[in-house]
Amino acid sequence: MSTRAEKLQDQVERRHRRLQQIGEAQIEAATERLNSIRSPTPLQVRTGFVYRPHDPAAVDYSDRRVPPPTERPPATRLLSPRGSALRLELIALGVAQRRKAGSEFKNDLPLAPGYTHGGSAAWAQLITTPAQYAGAGNVRATPLTKRRRSLTDALDVLANAGLVDYPRTGDDRGRREGFLLLDERATSPTDRLTYRVPTSKESTVLVPPGFLHKGWVHVLEDSEIALLLMVMCGLGKLPDSEGWVAIPAGERLLNYGLSRDAFSAAHPVLREMGLLEVQSVGRHSDGRVIDFRSEGPSLHRLKLVPEAFEEKAYDFALEALDRIRAEC
Repeated sequence: MSTRAEKLQDQVERRHRRLQQIGEAQIEAATERLNSIRSPTPLQVRTGFVYRPHDPAAVDYSDRRVPPPTERPPATRLLSPRGSALRLELIALGVAQRRKAGSEFKNDLPLAPGYTHGGSAAWAQLITTPAQYAGAGNVRATPLTKRRRSLTDALDVLANAGLVDYPRTGDDRGRREGFLLLDERATSPTDRLTYRVPTSKESTVLVPPGFLHKGWVHVLEDSEIALLLMVMCGLGKLPDSEGWVAIPAGERLLNYGLSRDAFSAAHPVLREMGLLEVQSVGRHSDGRVIDFRSEGPSLHRLKLVPEAFEEKAYDFALEALDRIRAEC
């Protein structure tokens, strides 16, 4: 059986390899495309995307097992170790917010650039993938081709989650072209609403501008993004006059849909990248929490560092992973 240190080392090595496979050039290109069509303003995410109202005391739960997808908010319903659905959703929200508050979503971007495409961006150019150029014989799969495949997979995940609709008919490509973005709360599969830019009267989570405009959306893992959204939201936190966010296990699991394993894997990396300040729970040498009965399994105190999102994501992330690797 692998030790905690060995598991951490394997995890960091995979992260480091994946980030290098994506590459700085691909992240910069996708970021520049997005920056060309929207201003560097905070991303607004409706609270219901991150937090599902529910009374943790009313349900039995295990901190190692999250509720089924239908009982989780969309942010953690989309979690995947390899997929791009969560990142695509946040990018799509950013694209939609080019328009004024209250405006309905208008999809004026093609899925991929073509010979007649004269616009500044296409959806496949706004995402990244670790897949490299590959091929055999007369068949070649370029990075753009692989991003299109990743885009297709992510759109289908969003459609199944009730976050995207395909109003057109026809073959797969034609069906997805001009997809419709739906309200990000996805409250009911049978009661879907076209996405509208949030107004000042709505409850939203404000994501620092650099998350999209400095490329952090491309370098963070899904669980890290979900944890950041939880801290930015802060509903259910314990009172703290200094701005620290401590989410009890019940709220973290049942309202946010974030497991202990995902939480434990994400917060050390985010701290090393400088995006979070973390006051850790005291632990014994074997990893067990000191005073477990009073503190609970994961009551770390967290605080967002908004200015850190203005740093160049690829460089900061790679340097942070190098430091973690050296300590393993």
